[in-house]
Amino acid sequence: MMKFFKLIFAVSLVGVLLSSCSSTKFVPEGQYLLDKVDFVTETDAVSNSDLKVYLRQEPNFKVFGLYKLYLSFYNMSGRDTSKWRNRQLRSIGEPPVIYEPYLTRRSEEEIQKFVQSKGFCNAEVKAWTEFKKKKVKVTYYIKENEPYRLRNITYNFESDPEIDSIYAMSDKKSSLLKSGMLFDIDQLDEERKRIDKLLKRRGYFYFNKDYLAYTADSTLGTHQVDVTLTLKPYLKSMPDGTTQEEHHKRYTINDVNVTVLKDSRATFQPNLRYDTLLYKPNLNIISEGKPRFRPKIIDEELRIYPHLPYSSFFVERTYAKLNALGAVRSTNIEF
Repeated sequence: MMKFFKLIFAVSLVGVLLSSCSSTKFVPEGQYLLDKVDFVTETDAVSNSDLKVYLRQEPNFKVFGLYKLYLSFYNMSGRDTSKWRNRQLRSIGEPPVIYEPYLTRRSEEEIQKFVQSKGFCNAEVKAWTEFKKKKVKVTYYIKENEPYRLRNITYNFESDPEIDSIYAMSDKKSSLLKSGMLFDIDQLDEERKRIDKLLKRRGYFYFNKDYLAYTADSTLGTHQVDVTLTLKPYLKSMPDGTTQEEHHKRYTINDVNVTVLKDSRATFQPNLRYDTLLYKPNLNIISEGKPRFRPKIIDEELRIYPHLPYSSFFVERTYAKLNALGAVRSTNIEF
């Protein structure tokens, strides 16, 4: 803790010593240093740290939020870049951020899109600029207005009976969507990811969240939204170039081949000669020479078994179990 306070003191002392250097020394005539950016919001629904991500231009970095130390180092340099001292100061320093009105407008647009995506569909964002000498302060005023909230949430998976059955038997309390919550696009996407994960644990190897699509009805006139999550069919490419709609396929594990290589940087080469042990039906242990593990140990740590549905959960468990073996440096699972 004492070292931390000493560091703060040292930075503060350097900041005081450098403060005599004009922060606008290298700001061209007719232009301005972006000195500060602030946010003013009506609610706490979105944080300043969230909004900051969407800025297209930020002021120079402040060490511990106190001093623009690197800008000060840059400003200590002279204009003659042929001198070693000036080049060194500029290399460790940071040039001044010159205010660009275009980037402020871009920031307005990006911040507005973000706030609207969090459920404030009628949000307005306006940037206010204050110029003083050769510096400018930009304040973004965010007016959220009344948000939209979810009312009814419907899951329409009837086009694929097997997936519909899997979802019907799942824990509905795990849903990330609740009536009354903000119409938050990110949260809606997280729900798609949750269902994608659920199906990958139930054998759907090639499934992904893009097969799930939302429709939203906000015509209720009460700032409420009814959303429906629909399952899209798998599109199979036909020889004639057309596509055919099909149910999503559920996959079962067939053969399990465990290859044990001596060199952790090596990869399996099909053209090389390996020793193969059929330990169990559909379970082969392949190795360079005598296996470094007893087959029983490998079998006990596997969580991927022949004749069972593919499951991303058991893939993760197999990685964990095999990597926990002391003599194993790395594990790679391919299908």
